[in-house]
Amino acid sequence: MTAPDTVRLAELTWPEVGRAIESGTDTVVIGVGAIEQHGPHPPLVVGTPTSETYSRRGAEELGEALAAAPGRPGGSGHHPE
Repeated sequence: MTAPDTVRLAELTWPEVGRAIESGTDTVVIGVGAIEQHGPHPPLVVGTPTSETYSRRGAEELGEALAAAPGRPGGSGHHPE
């Protein structure tokens, strides 16, 4: 059996995930990147792609790990309007 080309959980089929688990994968890395304002110029999603990159890299470095899609919480009452 060959390993999948990606550690991104969302890009795998459920049979591929099952085979990964059977082969010893026992960790899922979940990044968190907020949807919130970061000033008037960047988009609201700025933190999410960064967290996705870090979770993917972390899963790759850990080995026997997958990277889940990032959580996207928001709540930035401390930012001025």
